[in-house]
Amino acid sequence: MLWFQENSMQLAKCSFRLLLRNLSASKTALPVLTLFTKHPCPLCDEAKEVLEPYKHRVI
Repeated sequence: MLWFQENSMQLAKCSFRLLLRNLSASKTALPVLTLFTKHPCPLCDEAKEVLEPYKHRVI
């Protein structure tokens, strides 16, 4: 159990460092949004409509 906790803590620290690095790099670049869809899919179409006003904020 202790081994699992130590590895989980290392993973969390590593993930946090990666997140901070990405946040600092993202000041100049737009975030990437990937929307996986299928055709036909009414829920996908609805999601695309909701995201339409924000498309200038993401790649």
